[in-house]
Amino acid sequence: MDTVALISQLESDSARIGEVLVHLDPDAPVTTCPGWNVRDLIHHLSCTQRWATDIVAEAKTHKHWMDLSHYHLAADDDLSAWFTQGANRLADVLTDAPEDLDCWVFMSDVRSPLHFWARRQAHETAIHRVDVEAVAGQLTGFGLTAAADGLDELLTGFMTRPNRGPRADIASSVGFVALNHDGRWTVVFDRDSCRSTRSLDGDQVQATVHANVEDLFAWAWDRPAIGPVAIEGDAEAVARFKATG
Repeated sequence: MDTVALISQLESDSARIGEVLVHLDPDAPVTTCPGWNVRDLIHHLSCTQRWATDIVAEAKTHKHWMDLSHYHLAADDDLSAWFTQGANRLADVLTDAPEDLDCWVFMSDVRSPLHFWARRQAHETAIHRVDVEAVAGQLTGFGLTAAADGLDELLTGFMTRPNRGPRADIASSVGFVALNHDGRWTVVFDRDSCRSTRSLDGDQVQATVHANVEDLFAWAWDRPAIGPVAIEGDAEAVARFKATG
């Protein structure tokens, strides 16, 4: 997905969250994020969006890890309005940023800093949109292109950062096959690292997960899939992937 499409997705999913929030109890538990209620979830997501906004708007080139205490949600703030305000500013800042923006990113091998932040925030927002919809009992799923890009970002970028992603004492490999898309991925991990490729070697992977790409995206993020997800091969390898992924 290009930057414009990612910003459009960010705007659409943010608008959907704002709409659903109006009808939710802020204290309602979020079953897809154990231990959080709706207020906790929105505070996390909006702070993440505001953090990204500051990095892009100020072109921060030094390492700038998120400090949630920097962004304050007052007890009497309207949750939907507070979230929508932050989401709209993020979309505006990304739209107005120059294509040659130079700022800090936290993944390697990115197309550009601007594309990185648009992509990261679009998919972060999409996954948490599922969390909000799950509370409301109104899942709407993902578009095929967005899901394929989101799954690729997760498997080849987000999970492969140092000290991140699945880990296991036993060297393990899990393949992903999208039934409605040409995407194929393999994730290989052990106690020290997690690596991935955009291909599938059926003779080497211990287990393969088959589903439409929209459901693979949800499943890999531990969110509810709308359609079936089938696993072939070593179920223990998949359990190791899910335990720490």
